Amino acid sequence: MSLSSLSLRSRFILACIAVQALLLLALLFNTHRIWSEMSQEQEAAHIQALSSFIKCGVLTLDDRRRSS
Repeated sequence: MSLSSLSLRSRFILACIAVQALLLLALLFNTHRIWSEMSQEQEAAHIQALSSFIKCGVLTLDDRRRSS
């Protein structure tokens, strides 16, 4: 069965399905990209928060040692 043997309506339906499939792929790709960017930003924020907690802990220990 070749594409030329299909009716005009069938070819139109196949073209619509192909366009929808391409749009779905583009949507999935963009969703994955945005999700990855958001995860990296959250990871950076967590690392920064942990770093500040560690610095506070070290400074607190230094202050306790100096006051002893």
